[in-house]
Amino acid sequence: MDSKAIHRTFVRLNVKYHPDKIPQTLGRQATPQDDEFYNYLKLADETLKDPVKRFAYDRFGADMLEWKQCKTTYDFVTQGLTKSAPYYIGSLTIMIILGVLGMVQEGRYWRYITLAAVLVYETHTITRPTYPAIVSNILNPILSSTRLRPPYLPFQTIALARTIAFSVFIALAQIAPQLKPLRPTKSSSNSVELQAQQLTRLEQVSKMNDVEISRLLGFEMVPFAADEQAEKEVSDKLKQWLVNNAVQNDPQVRDAVGRAIQKRRQDAPAGARGTR
Repeated sequence: MDSKAIHRTFVRLNVKYHPDKIPQTLGRQATPQDDEFYNYLKLADETLKDPVKRFAYDRFGADMLEWKQCKTTYDFVTQGLTKSAPYYIGSLTIMIILGVLGMVQEGRYWRYITLAAVLVYETHTITRPTYPAIVSNILNPILSSTRLRPPYLPFQTIALARTIAFSVFIALAQIAPQLKPLRPTKSSSNSVELQAQQLTRLEQVSKMNDVEISRLLGFEMVPFAADEQAEKEVSDKLKQWLVNNAVQNDPQVRDAVGRAIQKRRQDAPAGARGTR
């Protein structure tokens, strides 16, 4: 939108929201909020009509209104770079400290690359007289055609780039450890890792069996609720049968028993082997 179009827009809004004309245009008396909004419109008109201030607003947002000492484009760009420096210096310092402490080992180089990419994009955006090509040629045309939201201004794309970078840092912290390759373990049947896995498996089977046994016993004991002796006998036999059946049918249990028997046969004396 050029300066003339901006001025025509302000004239139209002035007719509608001027405190003296609100009773005719909006059908009510003007309020202090109306005075504040009208002053805001005047400030927007004055800012956007000035090429230097509009350049600064597009790249730094409403913060540039507080930079009273800035008069030229160079002043605004220098001030903007000064304001952005703590963000990148602080982010880089934190990343280095976390890396030294060993807390962000996975994907640390991608974090540095992401931060550097955002820095390059922001520096390019605030120092060029035109919008970034990706914004003017791709992003904003898509938004205009789909009407998902108003087109982005450069300072909004900078904030978006920083948000995306922060999301990448979080994603790397969550995903990178999962993608880390596992260290190979020994394939020997007598290895400590295999035995630990078997014990864990047996413990899980035992816990599941306890839950299943308790549930089944609750149904099976209903007919014997009045006879405690009969209930105890049925409970013991049913529990023993369920445990034996679960253990015998578990593949890893059968495998462990088979290896134990095979090992005993191999360790037995030659004469004992022959008698078997």
